[in-house]
Amino acid sequence: TSCSLAFSASKAGGNWIAVVVRTGRSHSVLTVQDTRGNLYRQAAKLDVTVDAPLGSTLAIFYAENIQAGANTVTVSSSLSGTTLRFAILEYSGVARSSSLDGAASAQGISAAPASGSTTTTAGVDLVLGAIMTADMRVFTPGSGFTLREQVSAKLIAEDRIQSSAGAASAGATIASNPWGAIVAAFRPEPLVARPD
Repeated sequence: TSCSLAFSASKAGGNWIAVVVRTGRSHSVLTVQDTRGNLYRQAAKLDVTVDAPLGSTLAIFYAENIQAGANTVTVSSSLSGTTLRFAILEYSGVARSSSLDGAASAQGISAAPASGSTTTTAGVDLVLGAIMTADMRVFTPGSGFTLREQVSAKLIAEDRIQSSAGAASAGATIASNPWGAIVAAFRPEPLVARPD
């Protein structure tokens, strides 16, 4: 029902953490916490039902303005007897508050997972994609995305920086399989004008 993963290096204060989660049952209630006491919010969650009979749960959580130091993240699920896969990612330059700028999700059975589209309002957003499959697959990231993590060949986290406000989506290419996909966009840290 829970699993922990440590970052390999100490975290920088004020940075931002994303946690991409896949469980082996749909309708899991998920919680995320860490050893630094950072607050994790849910950006999006999808109950994937196309991979019957048990389904899956896919989610993105995030923590803003994090505390500095060594850190271990723990993800917990309300459902026992299921697999729990997740990736942890640290970023700088993401807004320290109110960072979420939109999210979308979708599911299906095909060779082209796609999250659907959300419309961002801020320029230069961090666009984070989470894509899962029912069975092990080789993933090719979506156009313009960088693959950041692949967990047990059933979950990937990918990202890109959006150049201007507008539509944002995430996708990938796989051998045909049941899939779930989420995209979440996050505002950048505002630039602060300083006198010369």
